[in-house]
Amino acid sequence: MDKKVKFGYVLPLHNPNTVIKLSIEADGAGFDSIWMPDHLMGIGVPDSLDPWCILSILGTKKNISTKLGTCVTNPHIRHPASLAQTIVTLDSFTKGRIILGLGAGAAMNLNPYGIDWKNPISKLREFIEIIKLLWKGRPVTYHGQFYNLNKAMIRPKPIQKYPPIWLAANNMRTLQLTGELADGWIPVRLSPELYSKNKKIIEEIMKKNGRKLDEMIYSNFLFLGLGKNRDEVFEKIKMPAKIILSYSPEQTKRLGFEITSDFSPSEFIPTPKNYQKLLETAKKIPNEILEKCFAFGSAEDIIEKIEEFVKVGNTHFILSPELMPGARTFITDFSEKVLPYFK
Repeated sequence: MDKKVKFGYVLPLHNPNTVIKLSIEADGAGFDSIWMPDHLMGIGVPDSLDPWCILSILGTKKNISTKLGTCVTNPHIRHPASLAQTIVTLDSFTKGRIILGLGAGAAMNLNPYGIDWKNPISKLREFIEIIKLLWKGRPVTYHGQFYNLNKAMIRPKPIQKYPPIWLAANNMRTLQLTGELADGWIPVRLSPELYSKNKKIIEEIMKKNGRKLDEMIYSNFLFLGLGKNRDEVFEKIKMPAKIILSYSPEQTKRLGFEITSDFSPSEFIPTPKNYQKLLETAKKIPNEILEKCFAFGSAEDIIEKIEEFVKVGNTHFILSPELMPGARTFITDFSEKVLPYFK
């Protein structure tokens, strides 16, 4: 497997013209993948475009030839047969460039719409198993806790034997599932030390299941801020970074700081009241914790942080410039000042 360091670019959720423009720029600048979030409701700005419609459009653009993926969709909004068919269709139109990014789900995308998501990880397991069976192009009979199929079939088969499934995994149960069934791992808000620790857990699970270790792509959803110098960038990203950390009290605790909060990421819905709670929590987070899991500063600072993750086995970085909203020059700056070092 190719171990060259690769970089993906995360698109915004809104503004179709901007999404197309940034996709073309990212492809031309040398990014290896382009990713679309899957939200029914945006964070901050409620506008949110459908990722499958966007990827369909991007997949047919002659000036976009890179990999295309979701980071991430969930198993609760669509039936696995419906999503399996969508992926097969996109795989055909993109000539085998689709990556299916999946996660267990989050309250903000489900609770306001009355979508049932009990036992999300168990449901995610069945979802993946069914999709993989359907991609074989043969009749599938499956009787599980959440889904029942009787001689169901999806044809044609995908161009890729199995379009890769990458899992967002940050706790033991999702790490377990990653090691058993996934082709790629997408963690978020990890220090290099935590990344290494969780990667070893996945590897042990892969060994127990008779899988080869080089079957896994080790990626990282990395928030970053790129500018002239570390101090200047830090002042710009400080509060956005702390707000992002506030979404995940359990993970922040693993980074060495315990958040006192009366909500959890599995319950958070973007309402004015909850945003106020989030802001109050963010103000309590010390500055030094940002050093552990975000990349910010000059190009040299960004390279140094990426190298820390590369040393522990991280080979594909899914980059979100969300820490610095309005940083229109990010793609150009990153491709000119950081990418050459790794390419």
